[in-house]
Amino acid sequence: MGNYYSTNIPRMKKETCSNGLIYNPGVIHIHFNQYNQGLFKNNKNNILLRTKSFLFLFVVLVLLLGFNFAESVVAQTASSSSTSASTPILYDEQYQISNCDRNAMLIGTGEDYRGTKSTTINGYTCQRWDSQSPHAHSRTPENYPDYDLRENYCRNVDGEHAPWCFTTNPFVLFDYCDVCEGYVPPETTSTSSST
Repeated sequence: MGNYYSTNIPRMKKETCSNGLIYNPGVIHIHFNQYNQGLFKNNKNNILLRTKSFLFLFVVLVLLLGFNFAESVVAQTASSSSTSASTPILYDEQYQISNCDRNAMLIGTGEDYRGTKSTTINGYTCQRWDSQSPHAHSRTPENYPDYDLRENYCRNVDGEHAPWCFTTNPFVLFDYCDVCEGYVPPETTSTSSST
């Protein structure tokens, strides 16, 4: 007879299986072949197997979610700490008025952007410029002193078509930032003549 592991469910009439084991329809039976015999023989193996299975499923779940949960927690922490930064919040609004067209598209390359945007167009949180993790790079405040590489704010240090940043996602090196996101142009007054 092979080893088996069972979990109780409401009891019903017992019957005999073709392999000679007593089958209880109210119990789930898991039969193991000769390679797995004794897997649940003692409680230590059972706990170890469950722990390894849980850890494996957790890792797979984190990978499938693409670290979005962790990034959102980091983004909330970064946004709450960035409100106390020395750059006034109104700077972003003033920059948008001067550098975004009426369709909320950036005019130029944004090399002069010094605002506090710290998330990319795809929702990734920016990596700090003075950090080498998860991505090692040479765009540091020491190497680019004229670009105000503070915190994890989007910047355009090398003439790209828009401000960008390295991301905190280890699988995405960098991404562009939409510094015109949410821009609503001031209303223009138009005169209409009615005849």
